[in-house]
Amino acid sequence: MAEPRPVRSLEQIHALILAEIVGGAYRPGDRIAIKALSDRLGLSTTPLRETLSRLAGRGVVEQRRSEGYYLSRLDARDIAQLFSLHEMCVARAVSALTALPTIEATDVFDAWSVFDALGQHADDAIVRDVRRYLDDRLKPLRRLEADAIPDQETELARLMAACATDRRDAMTHEIAVFHQRRRDLAHHFALELGRTRR
Repeated sequence: MAEPRPVRSLEQIHALILAEIVGGAYRPGDRIAIKALSDRLGLSTTPLRETLSRLAGRGVVEQRRSEGYYLSRLDARDIAQLFSLHEMCVARAVSALTALPTIEATDVFDAWSVFDALGQHADDAIVRDVRRYLDDRLKPLRRLEADAIPDQETELARLMAACATDRRDAMTHEIAVFHQRRRDLAHHFALELGRTRR
């Protein structure tokens, strides 16, 4: 008799699927075979379909009638625009903070987690929601960032130092530098997304 599958929340399933995408299991345009993914993750197909449908609503995957789900394609222009929009949301979140949060270095492992913390503390629900949407759209690029931007620890240190100064102008400057570096690599990211699969 097969072992019962562990019950997981949709948020946990969402995180598992994004981990597969970030890890390079699929290239843009690849079909996401639900049964194979279900078996690999040890999940029932029903919550998996529901989560993929939500990701389709966020543009991370594409749902094709009678064909299933495919990882959405991103070209260099899309990537640059997503980084620009993400920068605007994070900068807006900083300006919407009623008080700058204390961000402990032990709570963050990269700049994205700093942006998440800033977004969560912003007193603007729409900015929080849009930033989360953009974050999901940009997640497939995370593994490529590590290779293309080797000094991410220095980048994080500068961002954390700006947060510690309690100066919003210093924070928005570091946020702008972070996003501009990635916009400059948009063409490279688009090429690499199409090439690599783990």
